[in-house]
Amino acid sequence: MMRLHFLIAAVVPVAFAGCVVGIDPPAVTDTVFIKGGIFPFGSEVMCFNASQTEQTCASSLTNLPKTWPLVKVQVDDFLIDAHEVTNRQYDYCVQMGNCELPEYNNITSGEIYYGSPIYDDYPVVNVTFDMAENYCEFVGGRLPNEVEWERAAGGPSSVENPKRILPSDKVTYTKLRSCGSKPVGISVKWCTSVARPAEVMKSVDDYVTDSAGGSKVFDLAGNVAEWTVGRFRENVTCADDLPQFCDCWACGVADDACKQDCYTTCSQCSSNADCYVQCENEASDIGLPICIAYSGPVEISEVVDLSSSVGDRVIKGGNYSTENSRTCEMTVSYRGRHISMGVSAPTVGFRCVYDAPPESVSE
Repeated sequence: MMRLHFLIAAVVPVAFAGCVVGIDPPAVTDTVFIKGGIFPFGSEVMCFNASQTEQTCASSLTNLPKTWPLVKVQVDDFLIDAHEVTNRQYDYCVQMGNCELPEYNNITSGEIYYGSPIYDDYPVVNVTFDMAENYCEFVGGRLPNEVEWERAAGGPSSVENPKRILPSDKVTYTKLRSCGSKPVGISVKWCTSVARPAEVMKSVDDYVTDSAGGSKVFDLAGNVAEWTVGRFRENVTCADDLPQFCDCWACGVADDACKQDCYTTCSQCSSNADCYVQCENEASDIGLPICIAYSGPVEISEVVDLSSSVGDRVIKGGNYSTENSRTCEMTVSYRGRHISMGVSAPTVGFRCVYDAPPESVSE
């Protein structure tokens, strides 16, 4: 079907196809306009789960998690669903004959979920990548790529407006780390002690506000994790890998000589200003070369190969079963969680995005 764009505003409803006899279409989803531009994709901020003690380069060196270099990516304007697709909305697509039933109707607790009226306005789960993609096509949209999801979650980043670490206007990651003793309103088990999804658009803390129109995008940190079209590749923001002998991560934890030799003898780094080095100037100038980074703004396709047929699909955000040992999954730039596109999970749902025509939003 064709998507209707008839409002000149920051929030645009998604129009459903016409109804069949006896089936009323659900309420349309508001979409939030996300301004494009140059966006810093990735992170150089080390994330430690709430169950871990935070460390520094100086204290832990190679025990640190591998973090990406940032890469500046050109993002086009787009619109994103204000909330995750609900059971009611997905079931309408099923009843219209355009979508397949979820593979299972229960959640992790075993409770009947899909088809239970009390959960109509909760996010649909147990759908594969293809099922999610098919639904988005049904409403005239598509699944987001990684950069778009991260741009909506991270906000428009600049020196004056730093990129968010956690996709919440109200909760910092430092506050999240103490969630067990000081609960916040994000639907993850670490904060709620209950492994159950929440109704969409009800969270008091799990939302980000679009800077242009003040419109909210809900549940990017928790509730359910979300499909993207990204293919998992560990060093996705690296333009080129380092040669094997430059891998300082292979050095023993206490082998400072190995780390020093690695850094000083890695000619590909010493002669290349684009070499990304972690911990440089923090631990006696012992840097840990990671890769050759992109040197300037690039198109999305250069860092996210949208046509690739290799690799699992990246899912973004935390979910209602997230414990304190997995809180890094809730951060904006985390991408270590990925699953096969043919697999579904009771903790994974999705939302759709839409290309923004020039007339859809006023400046």
